[in-house]
This record gives sequence, structure tokens and C-alpha cells, in this order.
Amino acid sequence: MSARLYLSLSNNFVNNIFFLFIPFTYALTFNIGFPLKLSEIALFILIFLYSFKGKFTIQKQSITIIKLLTLFCVFALLSTFINLLWIYPYKLNAYESRFGYAFDSLFKLFYLLLAYSAFLFSLKSFAYNQSKFLKIFLIGAILAAIYSWYLFLGSFLRIPVLLLPGMDTQPQAVGLSIGTFIRCGTFKEGNYMGLFLVIAAAIAFYASRPKVGYFLLFTIVTTVSSMGILCGIIFVLLYNFKKLFTKKNLLKLLIFLIGFAVLFLILLSNKDFQFLLYSKIFGQTKAITNNAEFSKADRLNSSVTAFRIGLHNPILGVGLSNYSLHQKEYNADKRFFVQDFKSIPNNVYAELFSELGIIGFFIFLYFLYRLYRITKVYDKSALRIGLICTMLYLLAFPTYTMFFIWVFWGLIASLSVVESKAAQIEL
Repeated sequence: MSARLYLSLSNNFVNNIFFLFIPFTYALTFNIGFPLKLSEIALFILIFLYSFKGKFTIQKQSITIIKLLTLFCVFALLSTFINLLWIYPYKLNAYESRFGYAFDSLFKLFYLLLAYSAFLFSLKSFAYNQSKFLKIFLIGAILAAIYSWYLFLGSFLRIPVLLLPGMDTQPQAVGLSIGTFIRCGTFKEGNYMGLFLVIAAAIAFYASRPKVGYFLLFTIVTTVSSMGILCGIIFVLLYNFKKLFTKKNLLKLLIFLIGFAVLFLILLSNKDFQFLLYSKIFGQTKAITNNAEFSKADRLNSSVTAFRIGLHNPILGVGLSNYSLHQKEYNADKRFFVQDFKSIPNNVYAELFSELGIIGFFIFLYFLYRLYRITKVYDKSALRIGLICTMLYLLAFPTYTMFFIWVFWGLIASLSVVESKAAQIEL
């Protein structure tokens, strides 16, 4: 077997592993001080294979979006290294860190660069053989969804469940009036699983697999994630907008809205509904009366604090993973004490603004806008709605370096190449 053929076969196999195990970010991992994922191992091998091959070609249709993302990563690198040396006129907040604050910042930069690599490999793979890699990705998503239902129902029925390697001995669970449910799926937290399912569903609808898409959206129930359920509902409504909002269906739509309003009023009397959706989304933040309202107020305070940090450090921000160091100085609401452990804004936009300043923040927003324009130009409604829901979800999401998000962005970025190939075939 020639070296060229061996590299090609190896690259193909590792690519398959990368896409298949994208949703397994805590389950099926190796604990080496942090969960080493199979998708990460595959990505490292891909980087090595392409380094050995000596070239990584990118189609010209994707150059602009890649340049923009590269600029974002370069700016993040610049901000991080300058802030490692910067001396601030106030005492930084101290929190427990295993390897030190500088390591935390550099590790976040390393993960950003890995996510950037995942974007490039996804773009290249989807541009090369979109149908194949979409199929592999969706197989992984279906397996993760089935396992999520297994944990969810097994814990409710009090049946011993088999935890996959890498998972906590006591996975994240939520106690409701009807029982206790494991809500994390193949991730560490249900909130992560919720966003993955929204994105995977969007990809399923794009791949003309509506039954799979609705199954993945329904699986969001197992995450008990307020934002996940909300974004799932928004996706269904927007995706079916043209079917619902027509003169022919006006009476049906009116009946549906009235029924939905009645159901909503009935559910308001349920404590679980109040906790999961109403209080977390519509609850008050001044006179806090329950844990859900406390959680909402805490998230709001961390976001406001992050934006205050960014406004006082507008050019370069305070560097990746450094929000917690400055949180005490700029804490917006004194009801919330800054703890001695590392905290995050739980809002990607607020995090970016505080850690990378105005420039990094707007480069990222412009990148998202360019992705949105691509879905508009090629009229890919499922991907466009999925992107809108993702952008909304990031308002209550703790990080932007999860691989599945960048795979989704890579798929959208690949449309320019895929559609160009399709046009050439038609000619």
C-alpha cells in the first residue's frame, strides 16, 4: 500500500470518528484531569495527518469567512498574551486554580484554536462529501439522543442505569414534583445537551430527515433546559411559519393560539412549569421569591458585570478566561457575593465583550452575520433558523468553544463550495 493511499484511508477513518463522536463530550471520555474526548483525539490525529501531508487546501469560495475567523483568533491571541503581562490598578479577585491563572487563560486560547481547527476540518469535509458526513453526524446525534432518553426514563423509574466511561458517578439531575431525572445526556450538563439537540435537529431538517429532526427536538425534554425547550419551540414555529400563517390555515392557527393560551394558563399553576420556564424567563429579579428567579437574577448580574468589565477595557478586554479575576471589582449587584471559585458570565456575548473588548466582540458578531448571509443567499431555511436559535441560545450558554457549534458553523460555511459544485454539475 502506498503512503499516499494509507494517509487517505487513515484521514477518512479518523474523519468518521470525529463526526460520529461529536455529541459524546463527557460520556465515552478519558479522565486525565479533564475529559479527553474521542472527537478531540480524532482532531489531533487529523492535524498530525495534514501536517505530515504538508498541505491543507481551502476552496476559494470559503476564503473570506476563514480570513474573518482567523482574524478573530489572532486578536484573541494578542489580547491574551498582552493581558498576561498587564498590571491593573486594583487587586484581582482570587479564586482556586489548579495550575494558575496564566494556565487557565492559555488553556482557553488552546481550546479556541482547537475549535477553529474543528471548523476548518468540518468545512473541508462537508465541501468534499456533504451527504456522507451529515449521515455520520446524525448517527452520532441519534445514539446520543437515545442514551439521553435511557438515562432520563431510567432515573425516573428508579432503574439502575449504565453510565458510560468518563461520566460522573452522580450525573446532573433535577428533582421535580413527579420524580428525579438525569438530564445531562452525553454532556456534563443538560444545557449543553439542549443546544446540541437544537443544532442537530436543524442539520437533520437540512438533510431532509424531518422525522429525525422532530425526534431530536422532542429529546430536548430530557435535558429539562429552559433555553433548550424555548429554542426548540421557536425552531418549530419558524420552520413551519409559511405553513401556519396562511389565509387557508387562519382559523386553525387561531384555534391553536387560543388552545395554547389556555394550556399556558393551566400550566402556570404547576410548580414544575413555574420553575422550569416561567420564573427562569419571566420571573422578577428585584424581589426574588424562588431559586429560579435567583438563577435568572444571578445570570443577569454576571452579564451586566461582564459588560462593565468590557466598557472599562474596551480595546483588548481582559484576556481569555479572565472574567473571574475582574468580577469583584466590577460586580454590578452587591446582593451577589463574588465567590472564591472561578465563575463565568453564562452569556457568550457578555464573556466575549469582557475578555476581548469591543474589537473582538464585533469581529465575532460580524462572523455570525456572514454565516447568516450565507444561509440567506442559498435559501437554506433549516440552517438559517438553526443559526438564529443558536445565537439566541448563546445568551444563556457558558462557552463558545464546544466543537459541535463549530461543526455547525463549518457546515454553513461550506455551502458556498457545495452550491458552486452543484451549479457546475447542472451546467
